[in-house]
Amino acid sequence: MLSAGRHPGRTRSQDRFASTRLHHELADAIPGAQLVEIPTGILPMVERPEEWQKLITAFLARHSA
Repeated sequence: MLSAGRHPGRTRSQDRFASTRLHHELADAIPGAQLVEIPTGILPMVERPEEWQKLITAFLARHSA
């Protein structure tokens, strides 16, 4: 699972290090990957830990053997 912060008022396409295009390319290149954007800054797991944990837990539950 790929999680990305999405800063309010600034699009990821304006971020040359972590653009939306790069996130989508990476997710497309990894079989079974899921891309989730959370409306935060660069660290969604720190800024919104409960939401991030729910997303990760659900992803792992779907992909557990």
